[in-house]
Parts: sequence; C-alpha cells; structure tokens
Amino acid sequence: MTKPLTFLFLLTFLLNNLFSQDLKNLYFGEKVPGEEPKIFAPGFISITNRIEGRGTFSPDCKEFYFTVSDPNFSNQKIFYSKNVNDNWIIPDTASFSLKYGNWEPFFSNNGSKIYFTSNRNTDTIGNHKDFYCVERSDQEWSNPKILAAPINTQYTDLFFTETKTGSLYFCSNRPGGKGHTDLYHATKQKDGTYIIDNMGKPINRKLYDWDPCIANDESFIIYAGVRLLKIFHQADLYVTFRNGEKWTKPKRLGRLINTKANEYGPFLSPDNKYLFFARLGKGTNGDIYWVDIKIIDTLRKN
Repeated sequence: MTKPLTFLFLLTFLLNNLFSQDLKNLYFGEKVPGEEPKIFAPGFISITNRIEGRGTFSPDCKEFYFTVSDPNFSNQKIFYSKNVNDNWIIPDTASFSLKYGNWEPFFSNNGSKIYFTSNRNTDTIGNHKDFYCVERSDQEWSNPKILAAPINTQYTDLFFTETKTGSLYFCSNRPGGKGHTDLYHATKQKDGTYIIDNMGKPINRKLYDWDPCIANDESFIIYAGVRLLKIFHQADLYVTFRNGEKWTKPKRLGRLINTKANEYGPFLSPDNKYLFFARLGKGTNGDIYWVDIKIIDTLRKN
C-alpha cells in the first residue's frame, strides 16, 4: 500500500472511530427518537416516584441540568449529569441548588452561565419566583445573583430563555397581561437595559400561557397553554411561527405529543434536531420525553 493510501486509510479509520464515539455518548447513549415521542434516558434521567421537568444541555452537549421535583411539588431542585471520560456521572443536585426551591435551568449560548428560577427572594409577591444566574469560574459555579428589573418583578417570573441575539423570552403574571400568565419578550438596548413587551394576541389568551421555547434562529416558539379550566388543568404544547414582525396563529403539536396528561416545559437540543418536553399525568410520576423536530417542520408547511 502506498504512503498516500495508507495515510488516507488511517485518517478515515480515526474519523469514523471518533464519530462513533460521539454518537455513543450523545444524549446518554440513547437511540434517537422519530416522530413518536419516547421517554428520555429512562432509569437514569427519567425515573419513577419523582417528577422531571425542564432541562438544558451545554452547547457541547456534555453537561445536562434538569428540574427534579417530589410528587407534591414541595421540594424542587436542579440536578445535573456530566460526561467524564466518556461516561455520564450519576445525576446529583447542582451546587447552586442545595438550598431553596430551584427549577427551569437554561444554559447561555457560550456555556459560561446558567439562568434559573428560584423562590429565595422573599420580597416577591405570591409564589416568590425570580430569575437568577450563576457563572462558571475555574470549573465551579459562582453564587447565584438575582437578575435586575425589569426582567424580574415583585410578581412571579418563570422560564427564562435567551436567544443568540440577546433577546429574552419568559412568562409572568405581572400586571397588564391578557390572562393569568402571559408570554413576554425583552429586547436589549445599546445601554444594556431592556424593553419588555407582552407578546399579545394571537399567543396570549385569557387563561394560562407559559414556558416559551424559542428556536435558535427565532423562527418559531413552542410553549405550553391551558385553554380549558377543569378540576385537573390540562396543558398542551403549541407552536407559533414568525411572520415578519408578527406571529402566526398557534397550532397544537398533535396527538402524538399532546395527550390527556399535561405537556409543558419544552426545550431544544443544542443542534436544534430534537424537541424535549415534560409530561405529567394525574399520578405521581412525570418524565421528560423527546421527539424529532421534523414535526415542527410539518406543521410549518401545513
């Protein structure tokens, strides 16, 4: 075998081996889903006798932080797992989540920060829920810092999401909304301050709209909404598409995703290929599910 052919063979072998290792360790080694949602990492991330909620992957997909709650939602923490030497460590409580109630983590685009919701601010009216941020330093997380107004208010502010352009999306029950909770958009100004806008119709309705998940290119938003009040409130996932400066009429994500249970807490994989969400029925068990993002493309075409 000539030297060029030998080099080409070795290079192909190394690249194939590296690629197969990456596939093996992505998403905890789980086989990727198709159009029908399936439980994410059962027995490792999604386990019985607890409720898992919104999660977030680091940009390199080697760290995963997610919400864990007891069946009564009386004790909510943020757990994490990390890929170390090609093995995912057993999930445990994040260092910044040892005290108070903490949930809904969100990695910044560069992976240096995690935003999350916590009830540690006793000045907040109602449920004491505000946005906080921790920053990585020497592989450790800093002490949590509360975000300034007008992002936080004295009311309940939930589900922080930041786009690559620096825009923020979240939900809140602050005064002036259309329903009990509304989706809001925050635009960053040159001086670092924010202008907050209620997203209005056709997204926000009379009841509950929450948990906005914005695409990397800001072309669509997936969120949870409650349209009928029953003894057991049923939340479904909806999608709305950007049409210039406006948003299209929201569409339900279909029967494979929306069931008689509650579907909420959507988030996307770093490569935008998979949609994750939480599903909680009337029992004491709630899991994270994932599905191929092609379902969104189908709804866009229709």
